[in-house]
Amino acid sequence: MPIAFPAGAFPAESSFEPVISPDGQLLVLNGNTPLPFIRAPFTDEPPPPLFAVRFGTSKFAQIRFAPSVPLAGVVAAVLPGSRAVQVGTAATAFATILNAGSGTATGCSIAPTNAPTGTTFSYQQTNAANVPIGQPNTPATIPGGNGQSFVISLTPTAAFPATDIQFAFACANTSAVAVLPGVNTLLLTSTSAPGPDIVALAATVTNDGIANIPPGVFGTGFFSVATVNVGASAQITASVDTGSVSLPIAPALCQTNPGTGACLEPTVLSTSTTVQINAGQTPTFAVFVVGLGNVAVNPGVNRVFVRFKTAGGATVGATSVAIRTQ
Repeated sequence: MPIAFPAGAFPAESSFEPVISPDGQLLVLNGNTPLPFIRAPFTDEPPPPLFAVRFGTSKFAQIRFAPSVPLAGVVAAVLPGSRAVQVGTAATAFATILNAGSGTATGCSIAPTNAPTGTTFSYQQTNAANVPIGQPNTPATIPGGNGQSFVISLTPTAAFPATDIQFAFACANTSAVAVLPGVNTLLLTSTSAPGPDIVALAATVTNDGIANIPPGVFGTGFFSVATVNVGASAQITASVDTGSVSLPIAPALCQTNPGTGACLEPTVLSTSTTVQINAGQTPTFAVFVVGLGNVAVNPGVNRVFVRFKTAGGATVGATSVAIRTQ
């Protein structure tokens, strides 16, 4: 963010408006044209209150820097990562906007950017117990270092296949939140008849959404996935993949005993398994990630996805975690 100089910092006869670029380069603006001015002797640290700079060939000015203004910066996440509902039924999920900056983020709202035509949407703030508070579709104010949770609702008016719904998480005084599939998107399926709706949540050993792979070839990380079918009974195939990114890993999964976490068929590990999941049932799964090379720390990109599909290939559930070599 450029640091603006206070009015009157330059001599009255000067038409220059000085700013500092993000890399510490001192610039002047002559109208809307930025002109390199002089390299400031600071980058990470704020400048001194008084600083002498030169413009033109012989003129100097003494600049007094105004105190910096705390900045706000937001990120967002959505859980669960997928829903599958019948036309006319609301698909709900929870979203969180986190203000990672020190300043207050104001006017923070949520809106889908690519929902199929006719799909209605609303959002509402929730308290720590995820109980809705206030009025729907009311922007939030989020102090620095804090987060605000929301319940979001999308109601389709027509059937459509699995669509990764993206959202504009926007605050009045911050930059836009980057779209991260599987992190702050919602995979939504709409069907004309009742169908399965597998709500899936993943848990890692460190409880931070990251599965760590020990260093060295064949080091193995793992995480668990809990599910509940809030829709109709169906035969479901659970599978594991890395999305659109090729990573040096060999993933596999199995259905587990909910009480012990042990694989029901420990000698049969593959990238998919097919199970009958009746309405209301809560099967669990274990996912193993074998390292074949180094996986860099990049949580928004380097991820393992677990997907749940019907016999016809329709995606009716999904979740994901980040992975890294550690």
